[in-house]
Amino acid sequence: MIEVCGRSPGRRGLRQGGVVAAILVAGIAGLLGGLRPARAQEPDEALERRSVVTEVSVEGNRRAEAEAVRGVLRSRAGAPLDERTVSEDLRRVYSLGYFDDIRVELRTVADGHRLVFVVQEKPAIREIRYEGLDELSEDDLKEVVNLRQFSVLDVAEVTRNQQKIKDLYTEKGYFLAEVGYRLQRFSAHEVDVVFLVNEHAKVRVQKISFLGNKAIKDDEIKENIATREQSFHSFLSQAGNFKQELFDQDLLRIQAFYMNRGYVNVKVAEPVVTLSPDKEHIYITISIQEGEQYKIGGIELSGDLMDNEADLRKMLTFESGEIFDRGKLFENMERLANWYKDKGYAHANVNPLTKTNDETRIIDLNLQVQKGSLVHFGRIRMVGNDKTRDKVLRRELRIYEGDLYSESAIQLSKRNVTRLGFFETVEITTQRGASDDLMDVQVEIKERQTGTFQVGAGLSSMESIIGTAQISQTNLLGRGQSLSLQATLSSIRQYFNLHFGEPRFLDTNWLFSFDIFHYEYDYGDIVQGSTGGSLTLGYQLTDDLQVSFTYENALMNFERSGRPWESESGRTSSIKGMISYDTRNDRWLPSSGIWTYATQEIADDWLLSENEFSRSVFSVRYYQRLLWKLVAMARAEYGLVRPLGTRAIPEFERFCPGGIQSVRGFQLRSLCDYQWRSGSNADDPLVAVKVGGTEQVTLNFELTFPIFQQVGIQGVIFTDAGWGYQTDTTILADPERLWNGLKASWGFGFRWFSPIGPLRFEWGFPYNPEPGVTYSPFEFTIGNF
Repeated sequence: MIEVCGRSPGRRGLRQGGVVAAILVAGIAGLLGGLRPARAQEPDEALERRSVVTEVSVEGNRRAEAEAVRGVLRSRAGAPLDERTVSEDLRRVYSLGYFDDIRVELRTVADGHRLVFVVQEKPAIREIRYEGLDELSEDDLKEVVNLRQFSVLDVAEVTRNQQKIKDLYTEKGYFLAEVGYRLQRFSAHEVDVVFLVNEHAKVRVQKISFLGNKAIKDDEIKENIATREQSFHSFLSQAGNFKQELFDQDLLRIQAFYMNRGYVNVKVAEPVVTLSPDKEHIYITISIQEGEQYKIGGIELSGDLMDNEADLRKMLTFESGEIFDRGKLFENMERLANWYKDKGYAHANVNPLTKTNDETRIIDLNLQVQKGSLVHFGRIRMVGNDKTRDKVLRRELRIYEGDLYSESAIQLSKRNVTRLGFFETVEITTQRGASDDLMDVQVEIKERQTGTFQVGAGLSSMESIIGTAQISQTNLLGRGQSLSLQATLSSIRQYFNLHFGEPRFLDTNWLFSFDIFHYEYDYGDIVQGSTGGSLTLGYQLTDDLQVSFTYENALMNFERSGRPWESESGRTSSIKGMISYDTRNDRWLPSSGIWTYATQEIADDWLLSENEFSRSVFSVRYYQRLLWKLVAMARAEYGLVRPLGTRAIPEFERFCPGGIQSVRGFQLRSLCDYQWRSGSNADDPLVAVKVGGTEQVTLNFELTFPIFQQVGIQGVIFTDAGWGYQTDTTILADPERLWNGLKASWGFGFRWFSPIGPLRFEWGFPYNPEPGVTYSPFEFTIGNF
């Protein structure tokens, strides 16, 4: 028997050195030579038969399948014995990663040779343990560690996970943390991996200092970097944590900040980081050479100018004489390039050719356009939609195979797909198609959980304790449909609703939905309820414009506390038309855009309605980002309800604003006209009762701004006004009464998308408090936006 061995040289314990340094094949070569002695008289056929591999086998394996090993071998039964093939086979078996040691034995049998691969398996990981944890938990570490129980030990992989744990501690602010590991034998075939952690104290950024900056103050620079100094609210915002990756980006941000203000020769030196004696704080010093500030001189356009140069110049947002702004320059270059891309020139590019005069500190710009050739869309592929059907995505796209390339259409498609709300991320990328004049498109999405089952409770200053239960699916069977069942109970409200919606009925621009509902509200002096259902059919005219019609049939009831003779009930059967226009950039936290809608509702006897009226509502909201990260929102809403026929408008169909959702600082449904009414007996005293308004005006203006942006806490300052008027004509024709009737307030608050749900705390104060009127200066909601 002759052995060919593969071993990890210098291996101690479980340490693996690598693939064998040399393959001992001399034995095989000698055997082949020995089979053919100079004086042998055997026939050539017999010699050939004795040099053939008759069997290939694997020994010593416990977990690894023999077939898996044989599957990588080139040596085969019936093939000639070849030392080069055996050498290559040895390397292939090592590459499987299952074995510490491999030995090849050549055993001679009567009719040939048996080739045996004798393996010694690496141990399996029995358990993964962590020692020294205090600030971070095992669950925190398991999010980054990818070692698994019962897998084959790979020391290189253990080392990689050691570094992952170290990186996690650095990210959390413990950049002095030390991480090691120990391999502990449990048996001949099992080993425990123990990670040894010495966390040390969290290191906070105590001070960031700048040297050499004269034109721009320290505070301005600090506002534009991600690394923050430790402060009293660091426990909420994580301010003061030092992350090397973010800090490296901060140095580039500082340079860009200066260049956007004309300091084109700015130099940011390597920072000096000093550790405090107690090793709990660091001090960062950054030296800056600002240089001189430059202005824009001449502005030229050259290259492939398809249109009149004067028209292209109108697209530019900078002029000669302005302070040079690199960021604005890039924005204008992108604007010009996208103009060409929207005309099919997918490879259009704009190069800035600059000429700098250091004496006059002037930069002349020449924007050179290279349009390239016309390109059409090729294949459009969807990636990542394991649940959502392709058609749900494709019907939101505004790009089509064979059409001319358009950059704006790609961006609009991305916005439309994102607004579906089914995906965590949406990315649209392009690459060369089957030919140079084709551009393939890939729409890659990451699906989020769209089905929810929730049972919970919340608090509200209006409703006390609120219990909620909801089961919903907003992407039913991957078709983009919505189905939900919701119930809410509180001290003043009972609400049940079953909803189904199809935004693309029969794969068209038509939408369809229906609701079945029951609700009851107790406002203290009145109780109002409704039970019924509605059916909606609409059409998407454009990406932002939609029309719809809703038929609703509900049994209404209304009871006034202590005055049963004034209770009302009846069936309302109505048709409501609605047109809406929505360009908000984000439907949850918008910072730009407009959302406006108008509705017209009719309830008449020809619809078999007992309650007859006509109601119109017009609402508009406008969002605009101002300086810094300040966002302004202005909202105006007007409502008008008129009787149809001889019956008066029921009070439950009238307007009466007030409360956190309309005019803050006032009680819910308190801002509407009153009437003096007597009791059931003629001699009872007159009592003022709210009868609601036939017209409504509400106005809101607020400014929101980040307080602790890292955790999503926003501040808000607002002013509101509103009233529900009882009129026979229109309040808009009586400016004096409109102005005098409005009740206004101002206030402040904050909002937080917390782990337990959205929180809203707001303090409202009437401008002119009236004696005897009850106000609600503080209002809040938790889990009930």
